[in-house]
Amino acid sequence: MGTSILLSVIAAIAVPADAQPCRVVGATSEVDVRFAKLACEAAQERLEELFRAETEPIVIVLSGDGADLRAEWILHWHTGDELRDFALRAGLIGSEVESHVVEQWEEFLPHEIGHVFVWQYLENRRARRIAGEYATPLPDWFEEAAAIWMEPEHLRNQRLAMARIFWQSLPSVADIVNGVHPRTHDPDPATITWERETGPCEGSCPDSAIRVTVRQFPDGRTAVDTQYVAAYPWEVDGRDYYYPQVYSLLAYIHDVGGYEAVNTIVRRLRNNPRDPNHLENLPNLPSDLDDLDRAWRAWLQKKR
Repeated sequence: MGTSILLSVIAAIAVPADAQPCRVVGATSEVDVRFAKLACEAAQERLEELFRAETEPIVIVLSGDGADLRAEWILHWHTGDELRDFALRAGLIGSEVESHVVEQWEEFLPHEIGHVFVWQYLENRRARRIAGEYATPLPDWFEEAAAIWMEPEHLRNQRLAMARIFWQSLPSVADIVNGVHPRTHDPDPATITWERETGPCEGSCPDSAIRVTVRQFPDGRTAVDTQYVAAYPWEVDGRDYYYPQVYSLLAYIHDVGGYEAVNTIVRRLRNNPRDPNHLENLPNLPSDLDDLDRAWRAWLQKKR
């Protein structure tokens, strides 16, 4: 793997009914347990804020082999010591190392847990992924925007501020809704692979990207591996604007349309994850995408 570092989190749906909402396995310190639980609880609270819904319990496994858990959903995340090791390899020194470690626990982990929650909450087992899709049959914009919602408020505010700055030049709602994640590839059908960049990370990981590999098993389990990839050849092609685009659209729908509009989307996507009309005729919102686009931009301009 060279300078790459594998981040692992294992999230399981099938846990005993009396289990804690967020159970941590494989930790090497109480600090890691605390960070992992706080990240999970924060993501759960934000999911309830978005959907007014709760999720199934999840189990977070820090490193190690979680195959014996028979988990239905599997992610991978490293221990604090392993995160420190990556920071040192990346050239960070002194307080930068601990700042990097805390950032991963508090900012990145809730986002990745958010993906699990969203997949879990909107799961439609009848829908099979087809070549070229980002991770699941769900619209890329909605899946990513919902995961962003699990991030800390200051990060979400930054994304929203960027969208407000560039409100005039953002892609149309139709392009966002019908478009694909910038890191979508056409992988082997047995292994879903896509990449998502982390930064730049304001000094903590300026030359790194995140590569996410998703594997689906015949027994229904889904494994998600997240890797740091150092010395990534950055390209300036607008990818950094994708997150502000999709998050600001969901924030507008939630703010103006309310839970009724958000959960109308949920119902439609549960029934058909590829519903091309999932944003049309939403409660309390303009009925077609062109009018929705104008209203979204007006909302962004007003919020500046």
